[in-house]
Amino acid sequence: MRVIEAAYQTFDTLAASPNMGKLRFNLTSPDCEIRSLPVAGFKKYLIFYQPFEKGIRVLRVYHVARDIEALFANN
Repeated sequence: MRVIEAAYQTFDTLAASPNMGKLRFNLTSPDCEIRSLPVAGFKKYLIFYQPFEKGIRVLRVYHVARDIEALFANN
C-alpha cells in the first residue's frame, strides 16, 4: 500500500509539473512524447507518462528490473 500511496502522490506532483520527468527518447515517437520519473521514495518503480498542458496521462508503472523497451513494444 505504501508504494501505491507514494505513486498517487507522485502523480499529483507530475500533474502540477508535467515536464519534470526524464524524456525517454527510446520510447518516444513523433506523435507521442513519453517521460518517466521514479515513484517518490521507491526509486525502483518508474512512472511512464505523457505530459499535457493541463496535466499528465499515466501510461504504466514498472519496476526497473523489467525490460521496459520490450514491454512498450508489445503494447
